[in-house]
Amino acid sequence: MRLFLALWPDDAALRRIEEIQQALQEAATRQGVRFVRPERIHLTLHFYGEFPERDLPELKQRLSTVRHPPIELRSTGFGAFPGLNRPKVVWLGLEGEGLAELQEQAAKAVEGLVEPADAVFIPHLTLARVNPGSQEVGRRVRSIPPDLLEPPAVWTADKVALVQTLPSAVYDDVGSFALE
Repeated sequence: MRLFLALWPDDAALRRIEEIQQALQEAATRQGVRFVRPERIHLTLHFYGEFPERDLPELKQRLSTVRHPPIELRSTGFGAFPGLNRPKVVWLGLEGEGLAELQEQAAKAVEGLVEPADAVFIPHLTLARVNPGSQEVGRRVRSIPPDLLEPPAVWTADKVALVQTLPSAVYDDVGSFALE
């Protein structure tokens, strides 16, 4: 089973994210740009990849030990992987006091059970994928006026979700853990 740990935007934030995504669509429309459906937009705290189903109860138990207060998240601007010179993924950055600590606590809770992340944690919501990477899309994203991001998308994350990606590319929450 393919698993990841995520924070889902609430409905009000998701509506604002959709408006921001629409501004991106208008600026970056081009063949090869695939926009993420709103119901799939989330902040990934950890990507676990293929995980043995037999170990799922232990993973849930360990994650349930994470103690952290809810976090107010706020969108900060566009970015891209590997970069805006030739983006393959265009994202909306996020910030929130305590977010890095939550991510670190969750990582420590599952040490030895899952592979440690090999990338630096960059809080973001994936808005679009670009295939192949495109300098034109990067130029267009850079040209989006900052005022299109105002007001920012804001929400209070009060639970963490353990999510399975099903073969049909559907997400299924297999466990939730309250932040309190």
